[in-house]
Amino acid sequence: MLIKWLKNKVYIGMNIFVGSEKNPTFLVEINKNITVYKPDKYSKNEDPYEKYSLGEIILETSFDSVIYKGLTKYNIPGYPIKAYITPELIIRIKDKYICITNKLTYNYKFKDKFKDKKTMKKKTMKKKTMKKTI
Repeated sequence: MLIKWLKNKVYIGMNIFVGSEKNPTFLVEINKNITVYKPDKYSKNEDPYEKYSLGEIILETSFDSVIYKGLTKYNIPGYPIKAYITPELIIRIKDKYICITNKLTYNYKFKDKFKDKKTMKKKTMKKKTMKKTI
């Protein structure tokens, strides 16, 4: 799964909504820095794009790379702005990761299911030898 994620690219000027298609939680603007917006209670009745851009800024940071799961086009009615939507987005800053889903998670750790074959063999060998000695 992690290998598929790392093949993705982002471009400067991208607008990515994060969350469900009906009601995204955050808007992420990628320029030289990343800015994450969340709508506030005063901008609920605004247009979809303005609702987020007029809301509060949750995070503004530089980045090394952006990792996303499934990116699809998101059409905003009445706006010529190209936007995308994804259920999960991860921002890499040097050795740290920030995960954005329905909430922001700092110091995110990948739950990678892939392991080296050598470590897998060592663990199975230890289990087999322990069974034999009992």
